[in-house]
Amino acid sequence: MDFIRYIVLPFVALSLLSDISAAETPDSVKPFTYKPSFRGVVRGRYELETRNMENRFQLRNARMYIEGYVAPIVDYKVECDYNQGDFKIIYAWGRVALSDNFKVTLGQMRYPFSVTASYSPFNYTFNNRSFIGKQVGNYTGVGLKLAYSHPVLPLNIEGGIFNHYRSNRQQVWQKQMDYAAKINYRTGNVRFQAGMESIIPDSVRINMFEASVRWQSGRWTLEGEYLVKDYTGDKFETTNSYVVWGDYSMPVKAGVFNRLSFQGRWDGMSDNSDGMQDDDGELTVNNPACDRITVGSTLSCINSRFRTDIRLNYEKYFYRNNVPAPVGGGDKLSAELVIIF
Repeated sequence: MDFIRYIVLPFVALSLLSDISAAETPDSVKPFTYKPSFRGVVRGRYELETRNMENRFQLRNARMYIEGYVAPIVDYKVECDYNQGDFKIIYAWGRVALSDNFKVTLGQMRYPFSVTASYSPFNYTFNNRSFIGKQVGNYTGVGLKLAYSHPVLPLNIEGGIFNHYRSNRQQVWQKQMDYAAKINYRTGNVRFQAGMESIIPDSVRINMFEASVRWQSGRWTLEGEYLVKDYTGDKFETTNSYVVWGDYSMPVKAGVFNRLSFQGRWDGMSDNSDGMQDDDGELTVNNPACDRITVGSTLSCINSRFRTDIRLNYEKYFYRNNVPAPVGGGDKLSAELVIIF
């Protein structure tokens, strides 16, 4: 019944809106070829905490993926990452196109929810992800996803059902599942998205709802997202999280570099829990309430196939309720060399 309540009914309802809505689809049809495509990104980073002058180097990502077709209607993707000393499989799925507008995906993938959490190292704008993208709304799991795109209007609807246990516990049988769905709507140079997600990390179900808008024109990109995270049974106070950011870019001629851009971001969250109960059966604060301002600049070398970014960011944190900044969570400078190939 949970599947019907959280996925089937919202999916049907959203589908009925397809005659009056429009959106961008991330599952757009790619040209068919048996030749697989390989891509990769390497992110090297230096960080300096300005309050105590402690610093470090990191290999933040060494990510590779392969994708392609095995038949005109069957494609696949496998994406792996060597991240700060850990090797992880990020995505591993197969997809069947039952029609030009309806696709079924089975395997490990990101939940269809949240614009900010869906960004990958291939298209990050800032060195560190927003609170929504890292702490609050970031979930990947094993399951089944349905995707529908309107044949005429730029509308896309996705919904999925997933194991509520994380990807490293796929052998566990379970009676409850995670659910997620989203709808994208585009008109002109503005894109809207709304989504819902219902997860059960331990034994407390958590329901999340988000809405976002993105505007892009010429050299400017502006985006905002708001997320509400409700813990059922009054186990924890509702978490509210937001992010608003902008990017302005301009062409330059500086050796091999051909673009210079400037970024600004304001994001924050109230007290957040990961949903795991302690020994007393209570949910604890994993991420204390905080607001943050990030400013930065990026020098880029961009061509048709490869990209190099040199990014410099400064982050200023404002912890609420006089909570001291945790280790690694204070004001910092960070510089990254990002190579995408």
